[in-house]
Amino acid sequence: MKLIDRYLIKSFFLPLFYCLAAFLVLFFAYDMTNNLSDFLQEEKTVSEIATFYVMKIPEIFSIVMPFAVLLAILYCLGNLSRTNEIIAMRASGIALTRIIRPYLFCAILITLVTFALSEYCGPYAMRKAQEIMPKKATTLMQSISQGQNTSLVVFDNMKKNRTWKIKATDEPNKFHSISIMHFKPNSHRTTRQLEAESAEYFPGFGWLFFNVKEIIYDSEGKPKATTNYKKRRITVYDETPEIIFSHAKDDEKIMSLSELKNAARTVEEGMDRYYKLKADLHRRYSMPFACFVVVLLAAPFGIFHTRAGMMKGVLTSIVICLAYFVMYFLLIALAEKGNLNAIVAAWTPSVVFLCVGAFLVYRMR
Repeated sequence: MKLIDRYLIKSFFLPLFYCLAAFLVLFFAYDMTNNLSDFLQEEKTVSEIATFYVMKIPEIFSIVMPFAVLLAILYCLGNLSRTNEIIAMRASGIALTRIIRPYLFCAILITLVTFALSEYCGPYAMRKAQEIMPKKATTLMQSISQGQNTSLVVFDNMKKNRTWKIKATDEPNKFHSISIMHFKPNSHRTTRQLEAESAEYFPGFGWLFFNVKEIIYDSEGKPKATTNYKKRRITVYDETPEIIFSHAKDDEKIMSLSELKNAARTVEEGMDRYYKLKADLHRRYSMPFACFVVVLLAAPFGIFHTRAGMMKGVLTSIVICLAYFVMYFLLIALAEKGNLNAIVAAWTPSVVFLCVGAFLVYRMR
């Protein structure tokens, strides 16, 4: 890495760190104000409260990172312009596009780090945070994840016309009190019911049920025949424990991308939850890319503000970036309602403003 690249990158990451720290402090102060009474009511210790906010960092990190990158790049380039370092670089034969190249590489790195945190740390951290301060809607999933669930989980696989009722145990992939209802397509009429005292799932092998009772119903919905099995293996059920319990989660924030995909596959298209799952899935992919887009949008104004005036350049870049985020969240909201395709909603703002940013950079030459 050349000396100039190291210098430019160093001048960028320091203000980025300060911006992130400022955003986190503001969030924690605001959230503490709202939740202090709940902490006191639940008699949480200082250690538990500190752990709760540490676990919230990945979630806040993915939200505020694009804004922190925007402010950091404006400050960094503004400072270089104010001290005439940009002019010195250009006088040395360094093109403007060459000056912003290290920042684009930084933006790519930040995009990858943000995505990794959102996927691999975010759901785990959110589950840990909800263990400290559980919400009523997520109590069921916390007990399932800990192998302590005592309530039946109901899973409707509308695409396969089956409804599962199942309890988790302390051992992974082992369950008890299973009931599987089969329905006639496009009808609520029950055709078959399978009840088992316990079951175990083997990846690549299928489900193995124990002490099974299978009931066949006639066209009027009355039991026609009953068969008992001590043990029965069924391979046609493509539902896995991951699919069943990820679908039962009531908060998409604690779901990984694979869990979101599994949940979306088992929800009938046209349902509100289907659109919400698809929108959140593609938002997870596209949101980190905003870090790269804002660098392209802000860099030209950060460099040129000495010609057009500092405030004009900074305000123009901020307004353009805000327009990008307004468009992004508006389209995501439409996708959650089913009024717009999730892929189109998640990626259209990035593509549009990426082209705008590329044009602005091209004009710098």
